[in-house]
Amino acid sequence: MKNALLIFVSVLLASCSSSDSGTPQNTDLKIDHITEGSATTTFNYSGDVLTSQVTTEPGQNTQHRDFTYAAGLLTDIHSYNTSGSSSAMLDESAIHYSYVSGRVIASLEDYGADGYYQSEYTYTGNTLTSRVEHNQDGDLTSSDTFEYFDNGNLKKENSSGFITNYTSYDDNKNYQALMYSDAMLKARRISKNNLLQDDRGRTYEYEYNSAGYPTKIIFKDGGVVVLTQFIYYQ
Repeated sequence: MKNALLIFVSVLLASCSSSDSGTPQNTDLKIDHITEGSATTTFNYSGDVLTSQVTTEPGQNTQHRDFTYAAGLLTDIHSYNTSGSSSAMLDESAIHYSYVSGRVIASLEDYGADGYYQSEYTYTGNTLTSRVEHNQDGDLTSSDTFEYFDNGNLKKENSSGFITNYTSYDDNKNYQALMYSDAMLKARRISKNNLLQDDRGRTYEYEYNSAGYPTKIIFKDGGVVVLTQFIYYQ
């Protein structure tokens, strides 16, 4: 099922600080739903708090992500699929995050019988500068470093020697800031503005609403359209 740019993960709070409220950085709007081809992802809320996300597409399993919170921070997202009218949970997974002083310092990506991946995050001040990942056997599976522009947008990512330079951004708002708290935006390297291109031939084109958030995203790789998304707000 198509869901690029919409990957949510399960999280579990190990320790936290009141310095991060757990609420999105921008609360003037909420995402109602996103469409990509025949797939529709619907966002459900309790007040301003995201409680679930459901992706449906004809002929495909339904994807679910159920969110829970504790102490004002996102604590768990249970990810699973269902088939037809059955409520049986398929392909369950979770990611567990640990917080210290309002920052994500570790995560555990759990795939049940298929194993897990443990990541540790390193910061310089409040800026995430590196992340290392090991599997359940203790083998190093990824070692990443990050560099940023002065305004905080991601500039360069070195993922185990695979380097990507993010060369330009627009001046408008990134819709993902409506989903995540400051701690999660930093841990996921989500820039405040929208990426226009990188040095690997990938480009993004946007249309915006009056508030400055994207309503349409066209992603191209080597000039070829890979996906088109429409974002609707409430």
